[in-house]
Amino acid sequence: MDDAGNINMTVIPAYAKYLSKCGVQGAVVADIGGEGPSLSISEKKKLFAAWVISGKPFGLKIIGVVGGTSEPEVVELAKYAETINIDALFVLSQPYIEPHTPELITKALKELSFHVPSLPLFYNHCPEYTGLDVHAPTLFKIASEKVPQFKGIALEVKLAVGVIAVNELRKDQNLFISNSIAAGGGTLMGFDAFNLIVLNLFPGLIQDIIKLTSTGDVDRAREEQRKLNTLVATITKQGDYISAQKAAMEIITGLPMGKPRSPLRSISREGRNNIKDILKDCGIDIAKK
Repeated sequence: MDDAGNINMTVIPAYAKYLSKCGVQGAVVADIGGEGPSLSISEKKKLFAAWVISGKPFGLKIIGVVGGTSEPEVVELAKYAETINIDALFVLSQPYIEPHTPELITKALKELSFHVPSLPLFYNHCPEYTGLDVHAPTLFKIASEKVPQFKGIALEVKLAVGVIAVNELRKDQNLFISNSIAAGGGTLMGFDAFNLIVLNLFPGLIQDIIKLTSTGDVDRAREEQRKLNTLVATITKQGDYISAQKAAMEIITGLPMGKPRSPLRSISREGRNNIKDILKDCGIDIAKK
């Protein structure tokens, strides 16, 4: 956000270039773990378009997040995303659905698929943010049978293990692991897609964990995973989760991340200095002024 509380679209081209240079393969836009819930539908449209324009030339896959609000707004945003050739959608459930069952979520996904017939749909399962839980293995089974565009779920690794235990993924389906503490463990279990907020901050470290695990160097992978876990835990203690990560991102990349939108508060000067010290102590390169 800029000083007036508006989205700073001018930073997105440099942001996309940074992600591509670091080996990140895509961007999930307006996700619930960031500032997506604080954006209006018109702002999300502009953000989707900006990322498609800036990200695709670098080979990034752009995934837009829809849902968590009324059905007409979900449909409107999803249809817009299809017109600008976004690559896929992560779909959040409407918070007023009760009981939260695999059948109701599948029904919502199927209805949405009629409006955007060309878009792959992934269910974005994040009960730690929404407070809405569902049995992921059953959802995967039912949605795979009834929604041709259903391509998988974004979820924590422990839940992903449950999904693959009783379901066989098609070649066009995947599970996105969404908790950073399981980068190594997820790789060890055979997962190869990750939707991690901290990929913005530590793409090299996470890729090292994945590579070391994949090549069998589990001891070194474990050390790097502990380093990542320590970084995330200590940085986020310096303020609220979003503000602390925005500050860390700015320190590492030099990109102007700006302030969080109200009611969140910017991190204090002391907190920012602490983050800088934490990064230096852990050997993380920071941007030169």
